[in-house]
Parts: sequence; C-alpha cells; structure tokens
Amino acid sequence: MDIKQLLDMEAGAIDGMFKQNKIYARVQRAKSIHGDPTSGFIRYALTLRPDQSFTAIEKIHRELSAVLTRQRQRMRLPAVQAMPVSEPMFGIEVQHPFPKALHWSPRLLDTTPVHSMLLGRSYESGATNEVFSFDESVHCLVAGITGAGKSVLLQNMLLSLCHATSPDDLKIILVDLKNEDMVAFEHLPHIMTFAGTREQAMDAIRFVVDEKDKRVAKRGYKPYRLVLWIDELAQLADNKEARQALGDLASIGRSKMINLVGATQHPTEAGGLGTMLKANFPLRLVGMVANGQSHIATGRPKLHAELLPGKGAFLRIEGPHVVRFQSFMIDEASLKFGVSSVVQRWRKQKVKPGYAISTVADTAGYEADISTDMNGYAQPYTSENGSPAHGGYNTLFPIRAGRPLNATEAQAVRRLAESGEFDSGDGFSLRRLTVHVYGSRDPKRTQWIKEALEKVSV
Repeated sequence: MDIKQLLDMEAGAIDGMFKQNKIYARVQRAKSIHGDPTSGFIRYALTLRPDQSFTAIEKIHRELSAVLTRQRQRMRLPAVQAMPVSEPMFGIEVQHPFPKALHWSPRLLDTTPVHSMLLGRSYESGATNEVFSFDESVHCLVAGITGAGKSVLLQNMLLSLCHATSPDDLKIILVDLKNEDMVAFEHLPHIMTFAGTREQAMDAIRFVVDEKDKRVAKRGYKPYRLVLWIDELAQLADNKEARQALGDLASIGRSKMINLVGATQHPTEAGGLGTMLKANFPLRLVGMVANGQSHIATGRPKLHAELLPGKGAFLRIEGPHVVRFQSFMIDEASLKFGVSSVVQRWRKQKVKPGYAISTVADTAGYEADISTDMNGYAQPYTSENGSPAHGGYNTLFPIRAGRPLNATEAQAVRRLAESGEFDSGDGFSLRRLTVHVYGSRDPKRTQWIKEALEKVSV
C-alpha cells in the first residue's frame, strides 16, 4: 500500500469516528501535511462546524489512536498516537508510516544569520528551516523529558550561533550541570566560562549579574552580547539566589544585550520555572513532556506536548504563533566536525589588541583556538612586534589548579585589576576578577588574589 492509499484509509477512519461520536468535523485532504518523511508526522487537517467544540475531538484521541493503530498493524506498521492539534489549524497528527531521519549537514552552518540559531525544519508551508534571532526574542526556554531530543537541539542551536557570530561580538557563559552534553563546546573562542558543577554555576551566574550591574551603571556600555546558557535549570531550582538572579536577568536583559537560554526536563514550579521566569521567556521550544506538564511548558492549553513522539519533535511557541518542527539529528562525529569548523572559521579572524591565540587539544581530539577575553583592557598584552609580552598574560587564565599565583600570574592579575574591565557599579569587583582567574569564587582563591594585589607592583 502506498502513502496515498494509507491517507485515504486513515482519513476515512477519522471521519467515521467523528460520525460515530456525533462530532461535526471532517478531514480536509487538500490541506493535510504528509509529503516529506523527514518531518516524522502526518497531519490530517480538520474543518469544524462553527458550533462544534474542539474539546469533543480531544476527548476521543485515545479511541482514534486505537482505531488507526489497528489499521496500521494489519499492514505490519508500528502503532500510532493520535495527537489533537489546535494551532496553527485544527488537525489530527500521527507518526509518518515511513519516516526518514533529518540529518545535520555542514552546509547548514552557512544558512544562519548573525546572533541567530538554527532550530530545525518546519513543514507548514513546505520544508522551511526554523531560525531564532536574539534580536527578535531575547530569551529562550527549551523543555523536554529524556528522549525528547532536547540535548541534540541545544547542540544544534549553540553550534549554529557560534559559527554565525564573531567571538568579538558574542560571549557565552556555558553551564552544563550534567557536565556531559555541552562539554564539546567548552573550548570554543566564544565561551568565557564553562561550569559543570553547582558551585561553578553559581559563580558564573554571579559574574553575569555583576556584568549586568556594570552595564546599568555605565550608560550605553554594551561591548558584546552576553549569553547565559544553562542546561538543566532544575538543578538550581532549590537555590533562592539563583532564582532571584535569573529572574532579574530575564526581566531587564534585552536592553543590556544579555540573553538567557535555559533548558529543563521538568517544566514545573519545582523544576526551575518560577513566576518571573515563566513570564520572561518569549520563546519556548517544547518537546515531549510528562503528563500534566504541557500547559506549564508551553504556556498554552490544548497543545498536548505530552503526545509528541520525541526524537527531535518540538513545538515552537512565540507570541501568538505555534509551529511544529523537527530538530536536525547530529551524531558525535558530526558534532566534532561542526565544532572544528567553528574553530577554523574564527581562527582566520584578525586578532584585536589584547588577544593572543594559543592552541589547545581538548578531550574530543580536535585542536581549538582559545581567545581569552582580554578585549578592552587598558594595556595590550602583546609587544609591538606581535610577540607575547610579560610572559603572555592572556594565556595564563583560567587556572584550574588549587594553588597560589606565581610571580608572572600575580603581575598579570595586578594589570587586570588596574584595567577597569572588572569594575562593577560599585567600583572594582574582586569577585569578578577571581572568577576570571580561577573559574571559581572560592574564599581561599579570593585570598590569593588579594595577596597578589597587595604585594605586586607593575
């Protein structure tokens, strides 16, 4: 049986169920979506009589699933889940009988505008790449349980964002509280800090808050876009300081070029979505969620995200618009290649004063250029002939070992403190400098910084 015969048979079965249950609706075959198997779904468009409630259709979705499953099993096809769809049009969505994977391709990297991210592909009006721009929606929430494809979507997003946007114009504070899915991006030149523990995450959040305060105090000061990217918000849900800080950043980030990307498996009050956060994520990317969580995750009734099939199937909810899209599948080898492509792209960029390039081999086996964030410091850290001066201060940090500073590092720290780059609204911020030097705000490390500032003269 070909796809057209299957469509006719299933449309007839749906119409029959409506008639049996005295529901005044029918399938519109001409407006149904079925042509591209990479979508992973068929959507049977529906026409309802003006006085017919869509709720009646929602009530029989289990019976519809059973009827359509029996038909497919007779043809040795997998079972299906009938998902009622109310936006952007009324419909019944089921799994495509002959799905094909939507594979990521390096060519996709060149399709994303600056300060934007590639999400996947939608099929409402033919196959269309879905792109999200920070200029249009300042913050983004990604929600989905295990199997939804949340991690792969986040990898697609970050990879395309860093390829499209210069590290001079974009800095990212990357928090991965599983210390797993986003590790491949740790050494990209855009990444100011990678945090894999709760302690590191709190230091990173405090750094962003300090930067926000600095931008508030210095009117018009927005040297680059700063993105706080947190995978697994639920891990911070019990931390009052984190909730307050994120709510504060979410409420005023747009005007200061500070953006949030947050991801959670648990889109509930206890799972990281307080009232402030729920109100300030204008873009939601919602995959399969647990029963009872669709309304919270999407901010809308009747979207039934709990019935999504997973494996990269997502809803894009932005303002009044809802779009179903499929995320690109990216395997480990493709991810490694994509990260390497980003590194190579920005390696060719002319380095500004205060930057130096060093080559570091990361655990994935590729070589990555690391540009420590030195732009804007009072004194450049290269000599006139371009060679590193004072021991190449900008290649020294962050220090991962738990030890005091050596003489060269202490001299570098003194210069950094005098540069003004680590001033906040109340003046010099020892906390920000400590996070930059050690990647942590541990009291012992703070004391080492203070000792260096007191003893060293430049």
